[in-house]
Amino acid sequence: MRARFRRFVVVPILWWAKDAEQSDPREQTAWGYGKARSIAAAKDGRAFGLVATVTTCAMPTGVGFATTHLPLGAQTVLIVLAAAVGYLLVPTAWAVCNTLLAPYRQRDEARAQLRELRSDSPTLAKEFSDWVTAKRAALPQFGMRQQAGLFAWGGMSDDTNAQIRRDNEQRRDEIARVQAKARGEYHERFRARLVGVLGDTPQAQEPQTIADLEKLSVQLARAMGTPPPAKAVLRALSRDGHSLRNEIPIEPTVERRKALEPRVDSFRERAVEELSECAPEFVSELEKIPIYHPADLDAIPLTGDPAPLRSCVQDLLKVIDSAIKVA
Repeated sequence: MRARFRRFVVVPILWWAKDAEQSDPREQTAWGYGKARSIAAAKDGRAFGLVATVTTCAMPTGVGFATTHLPLGAQTVLIVLAAAVGYLLVPTAWAVCNTLLAPYRQRDEARAQLRELRSDSPTLAKEFSDWVTAKRAALPQFGMRQQAGLFAWGGMSDDTNAQIRRDNEQRRDEIARVQAKARGEYHERFRARLVGVLGDTPQAQEPQTIADLEKLSVQLARAMGTPPPAKAVLRALSRDGHSLRNEIPIEPTVERRKALEPRVDSFRERAVEELSECAPEFVSELEKIPIYHPADLDAIPLTGDPAPLRSCVQDLLKVIDSAIKVA
């Protein structure tokens, strides 16, 4: 009974005494904005307390003068009710007034944020790019690594195989630690600023790896109209190329070739475009790589390269990786 009384009587009456919902004021409805401002004023207590005191005193005083002809008991009841109504009327009137002003205030707040973002724009892209470069440099670089199997092989001793496994696990743990630290710093320093520029996308909200952060640095630079960092552009291109190469079977069917050829052509065009921007001296090497389309044949040739599409992508990747080294 007490819980029902609180839920259906106390809470609707004293709604302004609870904490306001934490949400972006620019995304609130007009009434939600008005309620939030009323709750905030009640928590602050200064102007709200003054208005509530004046109203709580003025209304019963007026009712008292207006009901002098009534019996003392009825007059007392009406004065008490007037005081209660006056006190409860203040937060509602406060919320209604702020509801009427909400469209104008939300517009002004949005404009203020836009001005802040524009003033931050010239330095944000470079600051973020430099930070991502530093995080990339913090990743462990161990050079060529031996691959450990479940059991020792090729004349390798059990102790050597176990040591290689431990080294590889240590490297993976170190990479995970660096990436976790980078995610934490991103949320503290850059997330709100990048979401304001790039929009509320999953990539801007929750990047998982240094590679994701590099892609964001490219998107941010292009959104700002500044040249993107060359290495980040080429690394993203290389990662996409390796993913495409791994999707191409060693011996694809004609139907599979027909499905993959447009993607290979699109990747080639993108590689030429991005190398023209970041490493133009390598464009001529890309253009030397022949385009081979056997998908218009009725059968896959029995001689020659058994996987021309895969080899084409691999040749493109060799040029891209060479450009990364000198970018």
